[in-house]
Amino acid sequence: MDSRADYYAWRLLQIPIVRGSVLVVLGTLLLMLVGVPLLPVFVAVVLVALLVWGARAWLRRRRWDSLVRIHGEHGAGVVQFVSFCWPELMAELHLAVDKGRPGPTGEEVWRSTLSKEEHTRFMVRLAEAEPVVHLPELVSVHPSPVGPVFHFRPVPGVPVTRYLSPETCEELRHHWGVPGVSAHEVAPGLLGWTARISDPLDRIVSVRDWPGSPELFRWNAALGEGGAPVSLPLAHTLCVGGTGSGKGSVLWGVVNHLRPWVGSGLALLYGIDPKRQELRMCSDVFRRVAYQPDEWAALLSDLVKEMQARQDSTGRDFAVSTDRPLVLLAIDEYAALAVLDTDKKRRDQASADRLLLLTQGRSVGMYVFALVQSGLKAYAAERDFFPLRIGLRTASESETDMVLGDGAADRGAGCHLITPATPANGYATAGLGYVVAEESPAPVRVRFPYVPDEVLTQWEWAATAKAPAALGAPK
Repeated sequence: MDSRADYYAWRLLQIPIVRGSVLVVLGTLLLMLVGVPLLPVFVAVVLVALLVWGARAWLRRRRWDSLVRIHGEHGAGVVQFVSFCWPELMAELHLAVDKGRPGPTGEEVWRSTLSKEEHTRFMVRLAEAEPVVHLPELVSVHPSPVGPVFHFRPVPGVPVTRYLSPETCEELRHHWGVPGVSAHEVAPGLLGWTARISDPLDRIVSVRDWPGSPELFRWNAALGEGGAPVSLPLAHTLCVGGTGSGKGSVLWGVVNHLRPWVGSGLALLYGIDPKRQELRMCSDVFRRVAYQPDEWAALLSDLVKEMQARQDSTGRDFAVSTDRPLVLLAIDEYAALAVLDTDKKRRDQASADRLLLLTQGRSVGMYVFALVQSGLKAYAAERDFFPLRIGLRTASESETDMVLGDGAADRGAGCHLITPATPANGYATAGLGYVVAEESPAPVRVRFPYVPDEVLTQWEWAATAKAPAALGAPK
């Protein structure tokens, strides 16, 4: 019993305020015993305490002002919260590894017998011991145009996808009280969370203010979270998004990039539009647009013939010229091509021609740019031939993974979490989506610039070069 009381007394003295109070009382008693006047001592202690308190308050205020200058007032609050509550936050989100309570020490294991008092002390210590918890290591905090960025090292034993998942970001968003949180991989063994205080993607970006790219085979596709354009390579591209998600912005973005090259005769645009709506608004920019099954079957056949002619006349390295311009085939409602054509023989031939373009067209400067509403498995065989995929709003997490690759949702792609764009919210989410950039396998959240109808009507056909005979004459 005495040993248990001693243990609890020792535990009580581990509390700082209790330990400080005991020291003050003992010091006062010692001064009284030696006959020192208590009033001067009391005044000196109070002055020292006030001085220490004032210094600590001044340092806290100075640190706060520094954080406000770097991160803004809201961002400073988030940084301060993370600095003080990092262990509790990681444990609450189950992002730490709990190793359980510590076992007996080596000496206790080595000794075969314990006295009654030692056994009591041993059992009390095991019952009162704090669990051993391994926390992610907070490495650094950086400012960004969006908000503070926290770099940390994950704990072995917790899947990395847990740190990057949309669910974790949503939990952090509520804990930090910010509009949004995004996760990304900084380097091997180093992850990052960005608290989005001010989201540049909340505003609609017009194509009128959009910077062009000087490179033909790279285009400034969309606005990134950092406030700078995200550059993507020109490749076979599949854009998936529900009705009203902004697929037209993606299509007209790449067309806007190629318009100067079309004017100089170094690029040709062709289109397939089963709905007779999207491409019809600006058909003058395209050399040829097909609206009916027989028309797009003939167009695909002509493109395959042109591709084979280029293969026979060019080497391994293709160079763009006015004789062999870059060719982009834009297809709206890609999945509808196989449904609307009732002629089985023609439908199968058109499908074979599409696969030929997808598998062999890139090497001779011919690309397919397809838009579709759903990423379902109905056309999975063709979907896998698109190296560049863009995910706008999708219906489910599994569909997000189908579009951007297995595990994309766990790595931070939240296509299925985008709110539908409606007249009620002013189409605020149209053009929002995710792409997988070349720098990192983690999906990047972007917003594609909006192209108004009046801009489309101003675009005119300006190509100076004649179309190859195999592709037909311009309209």
